[in-house]
Amino acid sequence: MYYIVGADNQPRGPIDAATLNQWIAEGRANGQTQTRTETGQSWQPLAYFPEFAPALTGVASPAPSDYPGAAPPQIAPG
Repeated sequence: MYYIVGADNQPRGPIDAATLNQWIAEGRANGQTQTRTETGQSWQPLAYFPEFAPALTGVASPAPSDYPGAAPPQIAPG
């Protein structure tokens, strides 16, 4: 289960992976959406979660400047 920060800066969840994949497809979430697992302590961009890489394919990746202090995730060419 996951939690995300909505466009209104309010946390949403718990959300299962299938619903979150659907929200990505609908444009309600993207690689920049702040996300954490149910047991996680820190928020990270959704792009950091490899389980959502297939759903994020074709979605514009955030610019490296959107990752202060950290390198963006590397996606292997496919």
